[in-house]
Amino acid sequence: MRRTLYFLAIMLVGAVSTASAQARPIALEARLNRAAGNSDGPDARASGLIVRVSGLLDDSDWQDYLLKGYTIQLHWTVQLWKSQFLGGAQPKTEWDVEVQAVPELKEYVYNEPNANDHRVFKTLDSLKTLLGAERPLRGPFISQLSSGDWYYRIGVEITALTQEQVDRRANGGGVDLGEWVRGFLSPGKRLTLVPQQINFTVPNK
Repeated sequence: MRRTLYFLAIMLVGAVSTASAQARPIALEARLNRAAGNSDGPDARASGLIVRVSGLLDDSDWQDYLLKGYTIQLHWTVQLWKSQFLGGAQPKTEWDVEVQAVPELKEYVYNEPNANDHRVFKTLDSLKTLLGAERPLRGPFISQLSSGDWYYRIGVEITALTQEQVDRRANGGGVDLGEWVRGFLSPGKRLTLVPQQINFTVPNK
């Protein structure tokens, strides 16, 4: 009996370990973009950021929202700051990425309104690949910035939107109180990833 229980315990631990290894947490990733061809030193070659969200459509809950007809929206915010007592903030950059499934056509749609980028895929894997790919953001070369400590602050909010919400936002209606309450009462439809901060120093010139 003990031997049987021991064997079952080993199998249970193994199953949990396998499931944990297979799970891919949703994560916001960011790093400095190193642009080639600049000979002013390694720091001077940094020109903005490379960002991505990994694991979103590998998550069963978010994949379920997609297949049930929700539009999944990623709202990105990036801002460059200089570390100082007052001020130091550069203009904020914001953009949206929207993905949805069209079951009757067996298609998956990627849309980035700010960039006029609209693509259609025949497989979920193709959409996953694009959505999880690294995205370079153009920014000032470090050699163009004043000396001192600087940092990028990056955030992304992910929301599962109904068609009604998509239409309201497209018409400039924003989010009403009823929509906010419904979102609060339906956990899992919104995810704000832990903001990332990328620090770097511009040497004296």
